[in-house]
Amino acid sequence: MSAMQWALLVAGLAVVGLVYWYSRRDLGDGAGGPSEEDRGQIGLWDTFGDQFDEFGVGKARTRSAPGLDDDAPDAVSEEAKQQLIVFYLVERENAFIPGTHIHQSMDALKMQFGHRHIYHRIKEVGGVPQEVFSIASIAKPGYLDPQEAESFSTPGLVVFMNLPGPEHPEVAFDDMLRTTRKLSEWLKADILDDRREPLTDERVEALLRDARLSANPR
Repeated sequence: MSAMQWALLVAGLAVVGLVYWYSRRDLGDGAGGPSEEDRGQIGLWDTFGDQFDEFGVGKARTRSAPGLDDDAPDAVSEEAKQQLIVFYLVERENAFIPGTHIHQSMDALKMQFGHRHIYHRIKEVGGVPQEVFSIASIAKPGYLDPQEAESFSTPGLVVFMNLPGPEHPEVAFDDMLRTTRKLSEWLKADILDDRREPLTDERVEALLRDARLSANPR
């Protein structure tokens, strides 16, 4: 893999962190899109590097709810337990994936373009559409706009899921993995795991165990 692609993989992690940060902020204060000041700041890895470390990638973690004693884990609500699972798709011949191929594949997989200018698997809960997992360009800012398909290309994609979510974790993980494998086949891209290493059966099992923890937190 070329040095440029490794650099873009790091940028892809930044994309995931930023999108995750946006989604948590949206849930927390009901704010809309970022302000112009936010847009300028969020483009800097150094500004939010510690937040990316806090989120972790593909690792079980517990975050204490505001106002709770860190020494009292039993008091932490399930809503405070968050998990992020990530796969990367990287063009295997050091080339770029055409936007037209990406959007055709997204349509075939019934992914829906929407919030944050990226694609989502949507599940309706009580008549309200909710995101199960999402797919973005590996290059910042991550946008995959169908209107720019003819002029757009990217060296890869990042597929990520916040848990717990609207779907049962095992069902959601299976859907996410099958979708990623289909994209790998159709786009001629290699799948890398959250550590940016080739995805193995052993790593799939480990990530599935992590996903189950979000349904049955310890």
